[in-house]
Amino acid sequence: MAELDKFPTYDLLPKEVTQALSFIRKNPEYDGRGTVVAILDTGVDVGAPGLEKTSDGKQKIIDAIDCTGSGDVPLQDVPEDKIKITDDAISIIGASGKTLLLNKEWSNPSNKWKIGLKPLYDVFPKSLLTRIKKERKEAFEKKHHQLITDVENDINNWELNYKNKDKLTEDEIMEKDDLANRLAVLKEFYKNFDDPGIILDCVVFNDGNEWKAVIDTNGSGDLRNSTVLSNFNVKYQYLKFGDDDQLNFSINIYDEGETLSIVTVAGSHGTHVAAITSAYYPDKPEQNGIAPGAQIISLKIGDTRLGSMETGVGLTRAAICLSRLKCDLANMSYGEGSSKANVGSFCELLRDKVVNETGTVFVSSAGNNGPALTTSGSPGGTTEGVISVGAYVASGMMEAEYSLLEKVPERPYTWSSRGPTEDGDVGVTVYAPGGAITSVPPYTLASSQLMNGTSMSSPNCCGCLALIISALKANNIQYTPYRITKAIQRTAKDINNPMKVGLIQVENAFNDLVNYKDDKTQDISFKIEISECNNGRGIYIRDIINANKTTQYSINVKPTFMKTDDEILNKQRLEYESKIALVSTAGWIRCPKYLLLNNGGRSFSIQVNPTNLDSGFHFAEILAYDTESEANPLFKIPVTVIKPENKIDDNTIDFYYNNLKFSSGDIKRIFLSTPKNANIIEIILKSKNRDTNARFTLHTIQLLNQRCYSTCEYEVSFNLNSNSLDDTQEQKFTRSYLVIPNTVIELCLAQFWSSLGESNISLEVHFHSILVNDSPYGDVILKESDFIDGIDITAPLRKEGLNISCSLNTLTRSFKPSEELITPMKSRDVLPDSKQVLQLVLTYEFKLNENTNVNIRFPALNNYIYDSAHEGMFIIIYDANKKVVAYRDIFPKSQKLSKGEYTVKLQILSKSIELLERIKSMAMIVEQTLPKGKEINVTFFRDIISAINNKGAGYGSKVLAYNERRPLFLIPGNGNYNRPKDLTQDSTLSGELKLTNLKLEKPLFRIQYSIAPENKIKEKPLISKDTINDNNPENDNNPNDRNSLKEAIRDLQISYLKKLKNDELTALLAVLEVDYPNHIPLMLEKINIINNKINELSKSLDKCDDLEKSRKIMDEIIEKCNELIEQTNKLEEVIDTKDLSSYYGLKHQKIITESEKKLKADNDKKKEYLIQALNMKCEAYNNLIHVTQLKIVTDQDNANEIENLKKYINESNKAMKDYFAWAEHTDYKYTMAYVRKEELVGRYGNALKALNKYISDTPIGDLCKSNIGNVNEASKRRLNILNTLNWKCWSDYEEIQKYLRSPSDYALLN
Repeated sequence: MAELDKFPTYDLLPKEVTQALSFIRKNPEYDGRGTVVAILDTGVDVGAPGLEKTSDGKQKIIDAIDCTGSGDVPLQDVPEDKIKITDDAISIIGASGKTLLLNKEWSNPSNKWKIGLKPLYDVFPKSLLTRIKKERKEAFEKKHHQLITDVENDINNWELNYKNKDKLTEDEIMEKDDLANRLAVLKEFYKNFDDPGIILDCVVFNDGNEWKAVIDTNGSGDLRNSTVLSNFNVKYQYLKFGDDDQLNFSINIYDEGETLSIVTVAGSHGTHVAAITSAYYPDKPEQNGIAPGAQIISLKIGDTRLGSMETGVGLTRAAICLSRLKCDLANMSYGEGSSKANVGSFCELLRDKVVNETGTVFVSSAGNNGPALTTSGSPGGTTEGVISVGAYVASGMMEAEYSLLEKVPERPYTWSSRGPTEDGDVGVTVYAPGGAITSVPPYTLASSQLMNGTSMSSPNCCGCLALIISALKANNIQYTPYRITKAIQRTAKDINNPMKVGLIQVENAFNDLVNYKDDKTQDISFKIEISECNNGRGIYIRDIINANKTTQYSINVKPTFMKTDDEILNKQRLEYESKIALVSTAGWIRCPKYLLLNNGGRSFSIQVNPTNLDSGFHFAEILAYDTESEANPLFKIPVTVIKPENKIDDNTIDFYYNNLKFSSGDIKRIFLSTPKNANIIEIILKSKNRDTNARFTLHTIQLLNQRCYSTCEYEVSFNLNSNSLDDTQEQKFTRSYLVIPNTVIELCLAQFWSSLGESNISLEVHFHSILVNDSPYGDVILKESDFIDGIDITAPLRKEGLNISCSLNTLTRSFKPSEELITPMKSRDVLPDSKQVLQLVLTYEFKLNENTNVNIRFPALNNYIYDSAHEGMFIIIYDANKKVVAYRDIFPKSQKLSKGEYTVKLQILSKSIELLERIKSMAMIVEQTLPKGKEINVTFFRDIISAINNKGAGYGSKVLAYNERRPLFLIPGNGNYNRPKDLTQDSTLSGELKLTNLKLEKPLFRIQYSIAPENKIKEKPLISKDTINDNNPENDNNPNDRNSLKEAIRDLQISYLKKLKNDELTALLAVLEVDYPNHIPLMLEKINIINNKINELSKSLDKCDDLEKSRKIMDEIIEKCNELIEQTNKLEEVIDTKDLSSYYGLKHQKIITESEKKLKADNDKKKEYLIQALNMKCEAYNNLIHVTQLKIVTDQDNANEIENLKKYINESNKAMKDYFAWAEHTDYKYTMAYVRKEELVGRYGNALKALNKYISDTPIGDLCKSNIGNVNEASKRRLNILNTLNWKCWSDYEEIQKYLRSPSDYALLN
């Protein structure tokens, strides 16, 4: 066997390239000991491998906090009368309604218990949820299959018993139908199966010293032997929910037992990050993290409800924790783009409180949004005082982690975000290795995993800093975040980065800190503000005008000191003065030679003259040297110039670049100022003779003031390979997308860092323009009231191919809040300055008449998180049953919703009550996609005459000539369309206006069509001349005189029957029946009176435990039921159901005479009365069947009762058929009457089928507050039947779904 090289294990988690490995080898005790690192992430699994102990034997994870609220369980007190003490347990009723058994040995001096519940799946990470649901479905299917088998056997047995199908009785046929329906119901159940998991019953109590919790993780209800948990930081306790999920959890209890927090991870990311920073494997040191001696605090900012997206409340609470816990370091491998650098509530908390006041060294990922410039994210790349880390791929990683065929040059990863920031700062502080294979949570069923990103480079850097701080602490050397930042920048390894950002070097940085430990200027941060750049931290020239002229800038520099109460230090700071030499690193920047800087700061001017620079990217700095110190520079002023290739007033619209050479990781940047009126860019890439795959990234960005870089960003990755060769042997890649005119665009083309081989690329750039009403992009407003709207389209750059169309497929409505409430949050939300965070909860309600995709927006709040003025925002969408349909945050996202009523609750957190008061009437925007086939297509005409006459629709030639101005006239739906059902008064319909034949990724224009609900005009009925006899004196009568006084008294007396009882009721009813024997309302009221009496007797029977009394009640029920049936039969005769049936079987004209109108109204009323009476008749038969069954059981001589039972069942079948003929089949009363009858005769399959139909297809076709009680009652009835059938797997399933489907209250926000 050939001799094999040793596997490069140390490069699985790179340490050597940063000097971390050599530093620990030389200083084994400076391995992070004595440092505490907070990990702001998805949460760190408290039982993950490598995260149990530190290298010196201490607890590794010393606190685990869910800052998001995703694991919160609201608690309620158990009433004293609900606490039962037996010989072996304390018994209480849990929040789920289940009886819980508690251990009598648990110390609870007050004997007060708090309960709450949490669906297990609410705390599961998304990937785990997918796995567990799949596994549990497979296990469930086995139980379900057994039920299927049992029913199929029953069907086979029936077939054997009834071989002669021609002589089947009606009951036998119905028995067969019932078995078939049982099978069909089971199949339908499984088709709609969605594993709900289990409901966690939680119990919380105080043992006299601390709050404790017990959680029913197996659903048994017996908690006597369960582990009693304390807050994690007390005893470091954690459990796992089960052997199948392997998900560890811990708990925290807040606000004197008001809230239990179940702390789990939202994903594996945070555990991986923590392991990079400080994992410790005593038997496998090569797998250690960077600083194995460091301890960890897990601050979960990734919300499980949102799939691990960070939230404002999570970020704010994390900052509060950092200030309270005073961690040495913090790592945050999270971030998003922001509209403005160095602003926002969270960024200000980090900068001013966590870093400058608490002294925490805060490290954060720069972002994975490169390779284009100005893509560094917040907070890492944009917040002053935060160390922003880019991702670097080192040589050893290429073999150990990525298994490359050959090594390529070391460099930053292609996707690592780059500076400068929009306010001119460098954007990246330092680079560190951006990949690792290390520990992940046990629930992944893996011990380690490869992840890469600045999410990995940041904790690598943080671990390096933990080594340095560990060494500083061991040597009693004082430090501040500012001192640390200066040292790692000064000593970083040069990697030829164009912005002079280097790779962190641990030994060099530590030595630097030791050398300059007495230099107090190292603890000062210098705030740079440049007035001409909106007080930016640097100069960033990116427009064609300023890139071609000399500009003078006013620089204001002010020293910032760490906040302290030390009087001596504060006095020294007041006396601060530095003699500074200013040095420009480039000849095109002029600056003063010297600057005397004191505590109050100074201003000075510089000149930037980029006129002689070549096109492209240019970076230089003004370095400030303290002439009396060697630890230099004190501060830097970065200057970036992007000079486009084209000149001012250059009309070039086509650009060609041939023979662009690329190898692994190469990046080429082209900068162009988009021509005036240009709104489309077409990019064509060609490559020749490339035989193997090469992955390329095309990344373009235009920057707009106070807009996130992603606003005008386009990025696509693609492969160039031999499979795409055409006849010319050229590989071709084409894309077209919108651009902003008169704005510099960066065209960044990169061969991915790991793609091997050389590439030869040709690039073509073509600018296009089609304007609408002289505008390059935006909304085109149409009004229904105008009927016809006109637009002008022009092609100011070149002739353009046209392909014009528009489909209005989105309905937009706005809703004002129905409720608003401002209240203070609790103890977790008190800011470091002791200000209490407040919450504004706005409630909105809307209804959908059709199933559709819905997008809910709050434009003033959406897309702002790190740059937001408030402390947090959260959205929950509920259905009419208070069930959570979706969770949403700052980023709008489409959600598929069924027709029905919905409630939306928006929570906004802020320390400012003025801010909340200002926005408490803010509208909610609901955008919904119209169902397929119901879109409204816009018709285009060349002239107004054609539009009015509806002739010659079209837009003319498919070519728009250069500088041609073509008018078009637009009519949505060509004036004839069906209005969407959900239209409100302020609705708009919108759709993409497609103009060009180029395929665009995003639309240039959208048509916004202002439309209102249809104003229905009351048509005056066309009445036959013979309908009205003008000579009839009755026509002159007042309508109020048409009813005689006697009839009015009659109706009043009937209405009073409901209020009378006993003799008074009997007497009045007798009088009325004599006078009006066939008056239908009176007959129906009598049926109601009898029905109420039957219900009273039935309740008495249920409560009666005396056999003789029960028999008397049963006899009375039978008597009353027969009376009700007889009375209903009379009513049917009076109504004449045959005549009524004939009427509804005929087609009737829309325009009818007055007499026909009256006939229709009378018949509709008769039908309504008939349905009510038939319902009570069927229920009477149900009562007869039920009581007769009881009599058969209780009487030995029951032959007559058995015959009566058969008779009642047959008569009931006929009555139900009659009822079926008149009632809506999804009518609640009909369904429940039918279900009860089928239950009574043991036909549970029929009953379940009817219930399923009702639940899935409710009376008005949707779930709303008016029918939700009926739906819940039907679900409860279904559960009872499942229990009766002993279909345990489905009854257990339905029991959990009952809670999930119909929670007692709206889910907690935060």
